[in-house]
Amino acid sequence: MNHRVLTLDQVAEQLQIKPSWLRARCEGREVPFTMLGGSYRFTDEHVTEIIRKFEEVPAVKRRSPRVVAPRNVTPLEPKIPARLRKKQQA
Repeated sequence: MNHRVLTLDQVAEQLQIKPSWLRARCEGREVPFTMLGGSYRFTDEHVTEIIRKFEEVPAVKRRSPRVVAPRNVTPLEPKIPARLRKKQQA
């Protein structure tokens, strides 16, 4: 059995993230890790799970349905204020 074990700095470099970000996630128990000799260690499976956990899938953009008034509703026209009506008549 050959188990590859990576340090926190190695994983951070591999994932192109700051070691402090990964350390904070470990301290908060948000990512999988193994504690060996008082240090965080990661297997390939741990790294894969970290990537999967923070993966974001594009959202499907949905068009809102167009609201159409029923036929028995009369469309309204905007009411022009009296002060503007006087200017239009002049």
